[in-house]
Amino acid sequence: MKKSETKIKSSKASKKVNLSDELTKVRLKVAGVDIANNIHYTAVSPHLTKDNIRNFGAFTADLHRMADWFSELGIESVAMEATGIYWQSLYEILEDRGFDVVLVNARYPKNVSGRKSDVSDCSWIHTLHSYGLLPASFIPTQDVREFRTYVRQRQQLTKQKVQHMQHVGKALQLMNVKIQNVISDIEGKLGMKVIRAIAAGEHSSVELAKLHNKTLKATKEEFTLSLEGNFRKAHLFSLQQALSAYDFVLKQINECETEIEQILHKWDTGEIVAKEDWQSRVKKKQRGRMNIHLILLLISKILLGSI
Repeated sequence: MKKSETKIKSSKASKKVNLSDELTKVRLKVAGVDIANNIHYTAVSPHLTKDNIRNFGAFTADLHRMADWFSELGIESVAMEATGIYWQSLYEILEDRGFDVVLVNARYPKNVSGRKSDVSDCSWIHTLHSYGLLPASFIPTQDVREFRTYVRQRQQLTKQKVQHMQHVGKALQLMNVKIQNVISDIEGKLGMKVIRAIAAGEHSSVELAKLHNKTLKATKEEFTLSLEGNFRKAHLFSLQQALSAYDFVLKQINECETEIEQILHKWDTGEIVAKEDWQSRVKKKQRGRMNIHLILLLISKILLGSI
């Protein structure tokens, strides 16, 4: 019984599906692209050209040559696997050239049965696409992708800003300046005034204590004691370096926010404002904080599904 069962299983496993016998092609003028870091393999129908499988380099000029070849053959739709980030440049170029670009999860072509061992990846992608067997992954519109790039860049910069502020705090600890014990947020207005004063060369606790204000819960005496420290040259250098890096990243965050706010303004009003005119039109905002109206606008658009 076991031997017969084994034979039955092996016979089922060896059975292959011939797509041409089971299905009808729904699209003839399509192409399949197998994407890699330095070379892209393409396949089209052999009815369109004898040289139906070609490879192109990954340079921008090569991508345009690929698009030119597709245009000459009258290709209407191009399918490609989502391989890392390598697909993005080709996707954008083909999209700008008017092709219907289908980005496919790499698992789908592998899971469809009937592939022969001697068929290349690009040919298999082309075959499946011609039969309509490749579901397209969701790709946002070009303006949303542009917006997402700015937002992700801002997220990365925000992480860097936090790291640089941690380095500032470490330098203060090494100097035994204990303002973290009396100021809950050293990145706030008062904390940054003290840090910048120390980095600029003011090391007298009495002079630094003049920055004390009524919003601080600690007494002026406690505040003064927290500002006494061991201001060694190496620790001051570390503080100045960290503060300089913090200011640089903060400037980059503000530039990202300007781009983000311009896009949100365009979505809200349909009006395109030049970058140089935008700064004079928006209200002066606290550094590193986006316009709250535009943030609420973004949230509402996401909830309503328009992005």
